[in-house]
Amino acid sequence: MHLRYQILEKIRGSKKAVSGQALSNELNITRTAIWKHIKQLRKEGYNITAKPRVGYRLKKIPDLLLSQEIKRNLDTDFIGINIINYPKISSTISVAKRMAKKGFPDGTVIVAEQQTFGKGRLGRKWESPKGGIWASVILRPKMSPSEIVKLNMVVSLAIVKAIKDVTGIQTEIKWPNDVLYQGSKVAGVLTEVDTEIDSVNYAIVSFGINVNNKLDKLSANVQETATSIQEIKGKKVKRLALFSAILSYLEKLFIECQNSGCGEILREWKQVCLTIGQELTIKTVEKQYQGKAIDIDDLGRLVLDTDDGQTVALLSGDIVSS
Repeated sequence: MHLRYQILEKIRGSKKAVSGQALSNELNITRTAIWKHIKQLRKEGYNITAKPRVGYRLKKIPDLLLSQEIKRNLDTDFIGINIINYPKISSTISVAKRMAKKGFPDGTVIVAEQQTFGKGRLGRKWESPKGGIWASVILRPKMSPSEIVKLNMVVSLAIVKAIKDVTGIQTEIKWPNDVLYQGSKVAGVLTEVDTEIDSVNYAIVSFGINVNNKLDKLSANVQETATSIQEIKGKKVKRLALFSAILSYLEKLFIECQNSGCGEILREWKQVCLTIGQELTIKTVEKQYQGKAIDIDDLGRLVLDTDDGQTVALLSGDIVSS
């Protein structure tokens, strides 16, 4: 642990003010060095007061997704063992890909307060202002490439469960990768993979969640279809608690899917999937389909009874009307 975070923990763990001399003695550094670290912690957003001949107190923790704060709330074994946080970044996906290629371990998390070129499905831009959760996780699943769509199910279900636990809000999933509340988009999931013929080298599972970000900071067309958790609740939500819960559920469901299969995950996913039973128009790379969604199969494909009497299973697509 970095020295300044050791200082932070000493102050946080005390019920009374901690003197600079006490910190100096315990950590074997000068009081001047202690003061420099305190100033750096303040720059990071920690509200630390200092009173002469009394000491330092931690008054407030910043509403920032800092790696040391995320780790304090985690109960995972491998997801989040490495957490890299950025104030602003082009895209967590791009950084995660570079790290995965360099051999960063399973469960490495990249999270940003803001993305300037966030990525959505089909090359779309994902608008990522301050106040949301914009993150990518490196996974090295023991799956065949044909099974990788199951990771979308794992991540989206983890988000639904975490939002329910932390906020009490019941959200739903729109196939293939959106999380909605009463028809408005709260979150989106994107999975990108590097594969061989019969194996997966790594997968980058990424998600963006509108938490406390202001909707008026989004473009007009996005505002028409989006909402945020703050908008739904009428007050701000603790992002640290929500993000930690998502990572915890992600690990639990990922391990279950790999070790025991995804049968139970698929059953739960279908229970919160609003797409099943709807009349849809779906556009894929090859063609456009119209019909009724009747099921999600074991590979995560949408089973559609088309208007021309066929039954098709679609691995991906864009629902253009419902």
